Amino acid sequence: MKKEYFAIGIIGLFVLGHVLDYAAGPLSIVIKSPFEFTQPEIISRFPFTAVSILIKTIALFSTHLLLFSFVEKKYLAKGLVLLFIAGLFELYAIQQLATGMTMIPIQWTLALTVTGLLLLIPALIFLVLGLISIVLSKSLQNSEKDEA
Repeated sequence: MKKEYFAIGIIGLFVLGHVLDYAAGPLSIVIKSPFEFTQPEIISRFPFTAVSILIKTIALFSTHLLLFSFVEKKYLAKGLVLLFIAGLFELYAIQQLATGMTMIPIQWTLALTVTGLLLLIPALIFLVLGLISIVLSKSLQNSEKDEA
């Protein structure tokens, strides 16, 4: 699939998430942790918002993967950057909910939380691939020295 089509799909997901937020209205819930929203009694009260959060999470997650697809190799750097971004997402969400600030709507804060957790998966994959590539390049250099 061409990256342009993938980008258009991501933009469509962002628009759909925005439309769902508009249709659902503002979320008036007070939670102390972003993970409280995953409790069944809360999700059952706000199912439309949960779908909106899921769609925005998919869009945010896909955006990062699309952006990193333009960088060839550099697995270790990709892994470290994704790990850093995931950490920032989690810290931001925790701080915003703990202090009660409303810089962005709570739906986006919860989407950032889930995206941060999901970004740990490709971050770890990239870190492992980066370490493997380092080990392979070192072993190839050593085998070339032995042959010379």
